[in-house]
Amino acid sequence: MTLKGNLARPEGLEPPTYWFEASRSIHLSYGRAGYVMIIPLTRTANLHFGGAELAEPLPQCRFSLRSSWTSHVLRNPTSLPLSWVRMTHKGFTLWFTGLSGAGKSTISALLLERLRKLGAQVEVLDGDVVRTHLSKGLGFSKEDRDENIRRIGFVCELLSRNGVIAIAAAISPYRAVRDEVRSRIPHFVEVYVECPLEVLAERDVKGLYKKALAGEIANFTGVTDPYEPPLHPEVIVNSARETPEESAARIWATLEHLGLVSFDRSALAH
Repeated sequence: MTLKGNLARPEGLEPPTYWFEASRSIHLSYGRAGYVMIIPLTRTANLHFGGAELAEPLPQCRFSLRSSWTSHVLRNPTSLPLSWVRMTHKGFTLWFTGLSGAGKSTISALLLERLRKLGAQVEVLDGDVVRTHLSKGLGFSKEDRDENIRRIGFVCELLSRNGVIAIAAAISPYRAVRDEVRSRIPHFVEVYVECPLEVLAERDVKGLYKKALAGEIANFTGVTDPYEPPLHPEVIVNSARETPEESAARIWATLEHLGLVSFDRSALAH
């Protein structure tokens, strides 16, 4: 008997959970979903072998993969990649752009967590962190903003061409310099995190949007300074209409569709 499957995410499951789409009669069941799953240590896995059901708590979850019925024991189900399923990826840049408070850092953190759990080489350049290190001393004029983005882009280019996934989360308000960075990076995925100004103002616990709208803050992007949305981003997410998890899932689907992340299933074909 052979286990075959694809990495998938059933509705409603929360991380840290890894799962595999099941075929034939071998699967671990979770609710109504027919999936092979590696679930958190606090849960119990139900094992099905052609109708016979066994239950035992993880981490001693045993199941057979091949016709020899050799058992495999998952001692730490939250660590991936497994010996029989491995994620591979290209070096690429995932560039988040959008107004302050739109959710760029939140969504990028979800993707970072998932990628690292799957064994990916990945680094994040967050706009606020970059401002205190790489771009320390730069102001908020158009020239300084563009220089900030060029510096972030340069690091992303170095990482990407050496097989690392670079995630940049910065407002990056000007289209021309974003396109300039794109032209230097072969695998560049632009994500526009869209959110209406009124929603951003409601979210803003520091009250910066209200002050900017009242004319009290100069050079505030989206209010007293321009923001130029991308014309043809690879992904558009709207943080006013979807959860960060939903946005992250749509971005992940795009990465798979573009062939930037994939799963080596050769071991499952035996």
